[in-house]
Amino acid sequence: MDGFDILLNAGLPVDGEGKPYLAAGQQVTLFKYHSNEEYYPYIPGIYCVTIHTRGKKYYSLVKVISNRLTEDQLSTMRKEVEDQLRGLALDVVRKQHVNMKFENMPIDPNLFRQFNTLNSYFSDVSAIVSDLAKRVRYTLKKEYRLQPIERPSQIDEVSIRYRLKHPESADELLSLKKRINYDLPENRMLKMIIEKWVKLLDHFIAALDTCIGQLENNTNSAFSSYTPYEKRKLFLKELGQYRDRAAQMKGALNVLKTCHWYHEIANQHPLSTPNKMLEDIRYRKIWQVSRILDSEEVNFSLHPAWRYQWKRTDQLYEIWGYLQVLSHFCGSTYDFEKRSGWIFEPDGWNSGNLFVIPTIPKGTTVSLLRGDLRLQIVYDGKIPSDMEKTDPADFPVYTTSTNNNPDIRVDVFIGGIFIGAILMDLKYRKKTALSDTMKQLISYADNVRSPYIYRKKRWQRIRPVHQVLVFYPEKGGAGEAEPLSEKSISLIPLTPATDQKVFVETIRSLIEDMILAAEDEGIVLLD
Repeated sequence: MDGFDILLNAGLPVDGEGKPYLAAGQQVTLFKYHSNEEYYPYIPGIYCVTIHTRGKKYYSLVKVISNRLTEDQLSTMRKEVEDQLRGLALDVVRKQHVNMKFENMPIDPNLFRQFNTLNSYFSDVSAIVSDLAKRVRYTLKKEYRLQPIERPSQIDEVSIRYRLKHPESADELLSLKKRINYDLPENRMLKMIIEKWVKLLDHFIAALDTCIGQLENNTNSAFSSYTPYEKRKLFLKELGQYRDRAAQMKGALNVLKTCHWYHEIANQHPLSTPNKMLEDIRYRKIWQVSRILDSEEVNFSLHPAWRYQWKRTDQLYEIWGYLQVLSHFCGSTYDFEKRSGWIFEPDGWNSGNLFVIPTIPKGTTVSLLRGDLRLQIVYDGKIPSDMEKTDPADFPVYTTSTNNNPDIRVDVFIGGIFIGAILMDLKYRKKTALSDTMKQLISYADNVRSPYIYRKKRWQRIRPVHQVLVFYPEKGGAGEAEPLSEKSISLIPLTPATDQKVFVETIRSLIEDMILAAEDEGIVLLD
């Protein structure tokens, strides 16, 4: 049955293909509610059951439905995880291949990279285009027309055969006319490449126009409101230079489009590369540059280990929630400039133009920076129980409790000084079923300590955890933040395919409160 592969401690035998199976008379528990054992709720969907008996196979289907999410919400959650992972990977590609000043621009990194590649070869391309405008390849094509016999005519064996077969046409002669034929396979491929490059430059120019317009109207997030005017002016000038260069390149390519022969070439793509395309050095160079540009497109693939998380509804919800937090902090609201950790450091997970997106290791840390404000977002990381294992920059907290493994921990620093943390847990269950985790949540709020909080000497009396947020799915989509009395704990609805206003406002308010609390302690965030 689908899903046997990730049951823990099930003791199932394995067949010759390495697939676990249930032997005759054997039993296995797929799911137990309120069990201390590691059983999981199957992700909703259709599961295939295959029965082998007496040399025959019988099949049946089991449908699992969710009681926490609708089918649309579940589908949205899965799609958003995939889209956000690829979006983050695209951000990596942008940082690797695009000038750092342009990384917040709404320009597709593939488009920017292809423009730069075409630009690097364009001196050769321009010379070839100028030559082709004067000396494009052609052949002479024979055509035959009937014309009056008294007019001068060129005849060959075809004309003679026609005259013999049609003696009734005594007043006409089938005359040979030779016409220049430009509609050759190599010219069709040349036209296809030129049209593709002009389209690429059109898209690039349009993207630059959008960026320039947004920057001039102060509606682009590439710069915050406190960016110096001279820096903005210099950046706009550089964007203008890119646009001028792209327009110049487009004009050079359009020289071919003004040639009379260009419009005689059919808009049909050759099924294979014509031999003449490789024999003529001019055509071969155009073809080679086109191949290089085509190879610039990056493909993404999820690491096979994602299959495990994909089959567990609770783990899929945790991953989705983590990506919601990460995407929120990486958005334009906070204007962070520098990112590191996990997917932002892709060394070892790309091969050529295939980027394999890794799973999220336990304890992974993503660091975000904006001026003096730094956030460390730790995923599924254990909080040390020994103060000796803390560090003012990377591990600023420890705990006196055994409850030491929140799903997400956000450590906040101003000017390198630790000002507090937000702990987050993602619970794939009803809000009314969260009471059995209350001891764990209270422990997070009360038992976490930091010898570095505000750089105070008497740090023991300060609780570094400003808030414990518990996210849960609300099938109906409604719900408000619910603070628990006398405790720094809040229950927050976080559901796919619904308005995330409560989630966004809660985090925004918390960060602002932490910055204000730091000001009260003499630590001021400088703009």
